[in-house]
Amino acid sequence: MKTDSLSFKEWLILTGSPKKFNRKIKALNFGLFETESGYTVYLIGSKTYFEDDPEWAINEGYAPKIKYFNFNQKEKLKWTEFEHQIKTKIEEYLNQDKDSKSIYNKVEHITIGFDEGSLTVIK
Repeated sequence: MKTDSLSFKEWLILTGSPKKFNRKIKALNFGLFETESGYTVYLIGSKTYFEDDPEWAINEGYAPKIKYFNFNQKEKLKWTEFEHQIKTKIEEYLNQDKDSKSIYNKVEHITIGFDEGSLTVIK
């Protein structure tokens, strides 16, 4: 399934589905990277988490079936603005999703950040 027909919230719901989720996953990371047409967000899970070492996020122990969400933009935002907007959207969704059985409620740590950059804690 392509994400072109999904809203970002719909993608969050789909990626948060507990199907085939490994309970040993301790942390999730929303990774970000720039493309020619905008930005892409992806989700991975890791069995390890180290607050002082962002390298834990490259130890992929889980990836949802629809791992990537593409944001095609006519006028590209600055990367800092994009990261802030996506972090805010994720936080809003998580605040609404507290009673859900989604994977977001099964891990202790959730972060966001651009590849090759620092990670910001969401949860």
